[in-house]
Amino acid sequence: MSIISHHTCKVLSQPFVGRSANTSWRRFIKYSAFLWLTPAVFVAVCVNLDKTEVFLVDYGMNCWLGTVNAKLYLFLLPLAVLLLYNIYKFIQTAVSLSRHAKDREILQRKEGKQNLLICTKLATLVGFPWLFAFIGMLFPDVEAFDYLFVVFACLQGLYVGLAFLFNKKTLKLFKDRWNIGSRVNTPSHAGTKESFEL
Repeated sequence: MSIISHHTCKVLSQPFVGRSANTSWRRFIKYSAFLWLTPAVFVAVCVNLDKTEVFLVDYGMNCWLGTVNAKLYLFLLPLAVLLLYNIYKFIQTAVSLSRHAKDREILQRKEGKQNLLICTKLATLVGFPWLFAFIGMLFPDVEAFDYLFVVFACLQGLYVGLAFLFNKKTLKLFKDRWNIGSRVNTPSHAGTKESFEL
């Protein structure tokens, strides 16, 4: 989620005019290395601390982390840092969108609504549901936060689908792909000149 926040901010902070899609393999490898190696190193350090009993983690107790200190320092603290980073990048992205409104001549009429829609869609990607997990850890007696986290985190794929896939452009692509609403396949036009022109 932090990679998405960082990359989104980097892309949307550039002026819209002349922006081109970056398909750099170097960037992909850099992001992938960070994405896989950082958690691997973090978990390896935690396992070593636990095995040597320098810092007790008690993996597997109570589903995951067994001690209060482990939950505090190995879950809440890293989560807080990542959430703060994501929120910071989210705000930077929102500010960049408003600054580049002049470059988006097509969207100028619906500028405010468009920016709000983009920010809402980004919020589904940058990990805001994890705020419920963070608050739930701070207030363990309030089960509502646990349920909210489970609902929002488990249905995140649905929110991403609704935000990015179910729109007019995608619907049109599906219609064009399956010839829905087209008269090309109707028997009355089969074999006529008009059917080939469609």
